[in-house]
Amino acid sequence: MNSTYERRKTTLSADILFRIFVVFTAGIYGSTALFQPETLIYQVAHADAFSELIMFSLCLLTIIGAVDVGVNDLLPERFVAKRTLKERHLINMAITLCFAVQMWTCVKYGLPRSILPFYGLLVVLIPIAAFIDIQKRYRFTK
Repeated sequence: MNSTYERRKTTLSADILFRIFVVFTAGIYGSTALFQPETLIYQVAHADAFSELIMFSLCLLTIIGAVDVGVNDLLPERFVAKRTLKERHLINMAITLCFAVQMWTCVKYGLPRSILPFYGLLVVLIPIAAFIDIQKRYRFTK
């Protein structure tokens, strides 16, 4: 295996647990936005056609993220999804963008802002976790 994209098989470390949290959170938000019309998340996701596209994108990214976490973090080392492992940070940043757009939609359409703190927390923490993951996986040499 290329050392640049080397997998670290350890116990459930904090970064693996955070990736699981991100995937579950995105999955819950995506499914709530699609199937629970009485919720605020549904209202934000269906405010306009662009918001619906973003929420469907979030659902797709959740599936890709779940494959990444499941195969690259939880299965034995002989199983590896090289593409998702290599692009893990981009998947996380795309999920972040989906949450940021949902924040913007909530403010734009004057929807209740009670969900903004949690969206904001995700928009801050997911890129930090992606940066830490990049530092752990890539070896910077001069």
